Amino acid sequence: MIKTSLEIDRKIRGDSGTTTDLKNNELNYLKRLIDSVDGDKDKAAALAGISTRSLYRKIQ
Repeated sequence: MIKTSLEIDRKIRGDSGTTTDLKNNELNYLKRLIDSVDGDKDKAAALAGISTRSLYRKIQ
């Protein structure tokens, strides 16, 4: 099925719940990543390719 740009825009903005799903997936990924490095948030952020500050902001 080909989606119109309006349908895609709605998903990006979260009108269909997609944004919430993406945020939940990101949060779950980051928490698993932190666990995998024994709680070292600096190392987890580096592995995720984001700053430590961004990591803290995303998991709060």
